[in-house]
Amino acid sequence: MSELNKIEAKIKKALKKQGTYSPSLDLLITTLAETYLLKMKAYKSSLDGNSSVDEISREGNITRKVNPDYRVFSDLVAKITPLFDRLSMTVPTQTTDENDPLQDLTDAVTEAKKAKK
Repeated sequence: MSELNKIEAKIKKALKKQGTYSPSLDLLITTLAETYLLKMKAYKSSLDGNSSVDEISREGNITRKVNPDYRVFSDLVAKITPLFDRLSMTVPTQTTDENDPLQDLTDAVTEAKKAKK
């Protein structure tokens, strides 16, 4: 089972447990899982690199810029939260068990969004 399929299965399980799953949500579930995977790749990439990168202009001047992985990560976090909202999976609306892995994912996304502000 691919990582994408595992995440989709966790989301579907949580929605079924809430009693809100419908096959019509499958596209939204896939989009959420894909966005989450991209966010995690950007996160891992930002951990592997430096906080800044050097760019060389056409004239040969070196300028230091913020690592673009940080912006990608931040943008993906901003895109994930509304997807959770559309699925009624935000912390205020979630009704799954305390030990649910999807709750941990939801909490991590919420904390990352707060840290962005």
